[in-house]
Amino acid sequence: AGRIHLVDQNHLESGDFEVVYSVRERNGDWNPAEKISPPARSGRNASRVLDHGVNAFAFWMDVTDAASDSDIGFRRRASNGSWGEPEILFPASGISEDPVAAVDAFDRLHLVWVDGRFGNLQKILYAQAGTDRIWSAPQVLSTGAIFPDSPNIDVDGFGNVHIVWSDRSLSNPDISEDIIHLKIDPEAADPLQPVRLVSHTGSASDPFLEVLADGTLHLVWLDDRDASRDTFREIYYKRFLPGIGWGKDKRFTYDRTDHQRPMIIKGTRSTLNVVWEDYRSGNPEIYYRQITWATGWDRDLTRLTADNSASRSPSLVAVSNGGLVLFWADAQGTGSSRIFTKIGNEGTTP
Repeated sequence: AGRIHLVDQNHLESGDFEVVYSVRERNGDWNPAEKISPPARSGRNASRVLDHGVNAFAFWMDVTDAASDSDIGFRRRASNGSWGEPEILFPASGISEDPVAAVDAFDRLHLVWVDGRFGNLQKILYAQAGTDRIWSAPQVLSTGAIFPDSPNIDVDGFGNVHIVWSDRSLSNPDISEDIIHLKIDPEAADPLQPVRLVSHTGSASDPFLEVLADGTLHLVWLDDRDASRDTFREIYYKRFLPGIGWGKDKRFTYDRTDHQRPMIIKGTRSTLNVVWEDYRSGNPEIYYRQITWATGWDRDLTRLTADNSASRSPSLVAVSNGGLVLFWADAQGTGSSRIFTKIGNEGTTP
């Protein structure tokens, strides 16, 4: 297995949050967690990305006033483990949150987030940094949107950036949410126009995108088209093939109960692996399903956690030789939660 970089948040007794970073070495040992958010500040909703030189870049919601003001916190970690100073990116009044980033084949950094500097109408903003790590000015991607939310980002092997998010339906904004996709060529003057991929009477939300080097896109999201409004959300899937286009929406779960936080990743042996929160047992548990080119989707789902507490926020990492490492947060009897991990491989699941 390779080295794994984990970024997370601690909920302190004061009510504030701090962002912590830890690294699992190749031998499986974890280094002590390091606090990377500034002292006397609250940091939440952290994410991280690595460049090809194994330099790490951490982003988080840096909270000044939880009700009205936050910015995007940023800190870089050199490959030797030394940290630069914490920075605030693109400061402005209003709430900036949910930062996620990707590194393309040319080592450029791409960042997308939800931004409230425009008043009541939040927008999806995007910025990039070249190999000099100097950031461009923020650019609004969600032009004409009503209430865009939950952005996700990935890149293909040609340097193109693919971004998805959810937004209220233009035709029925009080009831329906759609999934939006936008492709950006960093060399072009302007991005292409956003495309509404999923649109129906109902809620489609929380998209997660996995992009392959050849430009194939795999998308999962939450969808309530099979339920009365707000009673439960199933997981749906669709795929984009270069030269062909987007396929149909495919229902991924069928148990008529609620699901949360789906994510999909490609394994090193060309499998696709999906994890999510599942409420069929009453409390949230982590479930898993895989697709291979030879056999298609697993016929049966695999339950990865089984206890009476709440297992939430799954994150799956593919490592060398077909390894898979699962992380999740599990509630403890004291009212707190801890991060747990489970190791498996693409042949036997985590």
